[in-house]
This record gives sequence, C-alpha cells and structure tokens, in this order.
Amino acid sequence: MQRRLVRLLILIAGTASASIVPPFTGGVFPSNPNNLVPQTGPTFGSGTYAILEFGYARPERTTRFARGDISSSRTWDKNPGAYGSAAMKGGDISVYSSVKGPSLPDGQDEMFAHARVDFFDTVFVSSDAVSDGSLGYFELTVHIEGDFGCEASKVAYCPIGIDFGYWGATLSRGAPVDFHGGESPPAPAARIDVDQPLVPLPFIFGKPFNIGLELAATSRLIRWMGNTSAFSDMSHTMTVNSIRILDADHVPIDLWSIEADSGLSYKADGISAVPEPGTSVAGFAATAAAAVSVWRKRRKARRT
Repeated sequence: MQRRLVRLLILIAGTASASIVPPFTGGVFPSNPNNLVPQTGPTFGSGTYAILEFGYARPERTTRFARGDISSSRTWDKNPGAYGSAAMKGGDISVYSSVKGPSLPDGQDEMFAHARVDFFDTVFVSSDAVSDGSLGYFELTVHIEGDFGCEASKVAYCPIGIDFGYWGATLSRGAPVDFHGGESPPAPAARIDVDQPLVPLPFIFGKPFNIGLELAATSRLIRWMGNTSAFSDMSHTMTVNSIRILDADHVPIDLWSIEADSGLSYKADGISAVPEPGTSVAGFAATAAAAVSVWRKRRKARRT
C-alpha cells in the first residue's frame, strides 16, 4: 500500500503527545494540534466516502460517495483472498479488512486490503449563554472497538493497523488535525476497546465550521508460505459517545444546540440519526435545510 506505514490516529485533547493505542507500535506522522484556529476557509456541507483499496505493491482503489449513510464491500477481482467493507449509518462508522491465501503469485512479496470511511459535516453551534462572535471549543469523544489477528503456518510478517480521528476536512485545513500512527504484527488475537477524546476544535459561535471523522482498517501479508490470514475487524464501529461545548476559557457550557447540514442529531451523548420513523435521504435533506434556515433566522434576530 504504497509502502507507507499504516496510521493509527490518536487525538489527545489539548496535547500533541504521540500516544499509540495498544497493541500498536510504530512510526509517527508529524502534527501539531496546538496551532488550531477557528475556520476561515469554505464550508463543505456533508457527505461520506467509502474507500476500499487492494494490491500487491500498488493500491487499486474503489471510492463511493453518498450524502448520508453508505455501505460498500468488495472482494478483490485479482485475488479473492483480499476483502474489505466500509459503512456509515446514523453517524456510526464501521470498517473491515482481511487477507488470506496459500501463497503469493510469483514475483510478489506482499498483499494488502485497506478499508476506510471519511465522513464530513458542517455544523452550527449556538448557545443563549454565549454571544455570536465569541470563541468556543467543540470537543468530541469517540468509542472505538475492534479485533485483530493473524493465523499463519509459516509467515514472515502479517502487520495490521487502524486509523481513527479527525481528517483533513476538519476546519477546512486540508491536512489531518493531529495524526499519530503505527502498525504492528499482533499476537494470534488482539483487541482494542477505548474511549478517546479528540482534540478540541476552536470555532466562532454563530459561524459554521467543518468536522471530518475517519476510521480505517488495514491488513497485510508479507512473504508468507502456507495457509495464512490476517484481519482488522473494526465492524464493531466507531461511535461518538460524548460532545462538549466549551467557552473561550475551556469551561464547559451546559446549554447549547448544534444544527448540522447532514441532518444528524448532535447531543451531549453523541451523534445519532434523527429518531423519526420512515426517515429517508429526502428527509435528511429537509432536516438540514430547516437547520440552516433556523440558524440564519437566529443570526438575523441577534443583529437587530
């Protein structure tokens, strides 16, 4: 997969420390979450990418896009031993990758599968306790859970890895907000189950800004012989299970509301689909349009 390290994104609230979630170890991608400023670039609306990549040395990519929920799965046509799936439903993100086989084709020394979801949304935060134009901070905590493994009779290396956190759509930066990474050949079985706060994002009350959440899973087999398999199972999903809005002094605000272009519900206990029977893509679009209308009316009323 372009011979790069698989990134493990761990975002530590308010710090730039290079933490690695067990059982992963490895390289670090430079970043500095302490230089964040409120968004000045354009907003993007909302949408979801499901990306699947397979290859021996160079990746072959399949990308699907949807305005809301998405689901994509594929077995690589050049080798049925490589499989990946990626999905987002109601704000919950899940990915899975696996590789297996008795042997590599002649002349090849690696096979990999990579599955990734990139979700982005434009949000508006308001609070009767804070005036429009004031600085605030948006803080998410995600719960991430998954299983990883490698079964081999004779294998040189079967590294697996994951990514999760904010990607480049966040604050319209065009680059990851705070990336740390690694991959590791796991024990016969390994597991991750953590609540991880993401770095607080600065924003201006009354002005829209972008967030972008990513979850990815990678499985690789290198120079193996005999029946071998490796998997990275993040189908248990990444969920946002906490949202806090902070004032300019990082003091939590109790009463606030968030209107999102996606039509998803942003509450203190996380992100979820709006609980309405028969909700459809059209319903999400209508909800998003209504949210924007309410936000504009509030801005107009506060200016008069």
